[in-house]
Amino acid sequence: MIRKMRSKPKELELLGCLDSRSELMDKDAQSYLNSLQGFDGECEFDKLLSEALDGKCSIVLNDLLLEHNGTMFQIDSLVITPQKIIVFEVKNYKGDFYAQGEQWFSKSGTEIKNPLHQLRRCEAMLRQLLQSLRINLLIESHLIFINPEFYLYQAPIDPPIVFYPQISRYLKQLNNGLIGNVISAKQEKLASKLLSLHIEESPFTRLPDYEYSEVRKGILCPECHNGLTAFPRLKLLCEKCGHVERIDAGIIRSVREFQILFPKRKITTNSIFEWCDVVESKLTIRRVLQKEMKQQGQGQHCYYI
Repeated sequence: MIRKMRSKPKELELLGCLDSRSELMDKDAQSYLNSLQGFDGECEFDKLLSEALDGKCSIVLNDLLLEHNGTMFQIDSLVITPQKIIVFEVKNYKGDFYAQGEQWFSKSGTEIKNPLHQLRRCEAMLRQLLQSLRINLLIESHLIFINPEFYLYQAPIDPPIVFYPQISRYLKQLNNGLIGNVISAKQEKLASKLLSLHIEESPFTRLPDYEYSEVRKGILCPECHNGLTAFPRLKLLCEKCGHVERIDAGIIRSVREFQILFPKRKITTNSIFEWCDVVESKLTIRRVLQKEMKQQGQGQHCYYI
């Protein structure tokens, strides 16, 4: 049973919008690609986990941000079973790496952070948090490498690493061990408690500076990010890839991007007309906003939420 679904981080959404509507600096572009790759890997593992586990025997909480004694820690996926808690750290690394003791390196010789250290820290922090709540439950942790194009030379045998070819077998064994068990009120209470402790806004979010005047206006193609052109019968056309969609859908998608990039700006007919750029009539903008959003105020003070 999935009690907490994974949602795209606001930082990732914002960088995605900026990537489509401006030219990111190299460090920001690399940060966006790394974050997107990591998120895609986590979503892929979510899918495998959901398909493999019997919902009556476990509770899954994805993407938890918790705090204990002033220290925050993030858990990619957490599974509560009648016997134990299982913590998963998911990595979507690609390419060849090698380990030398506690140090890990890319094939080019560049040292990277050892993800086992992150996993151990996460497990230790969770154990301390549970002890403070007077919850005594076995914690098991695993480092998942979700990408089939990842290889680690000199990989340690004992640590709890699950490589891509092993994931299916591991999840099958995990589910087989849960058959016949049923989640009790005790596990439900634990899940509810962890959800109540989840921190929605990460204080570690770092975003680039940008101005309204610097970003590209228009309704962008969801496939190739090229600017769409207005087409007869309230349609939008991408002349680059041929994508066609209804103008209502394009306007709402652009409003969502406007909200992500400029959350303090009010959504008005004029602001969205300027933002969408290619829509010829303000009446069309107003019709869509009135249909899809809630109007606040009247006349020139009217805006939408």
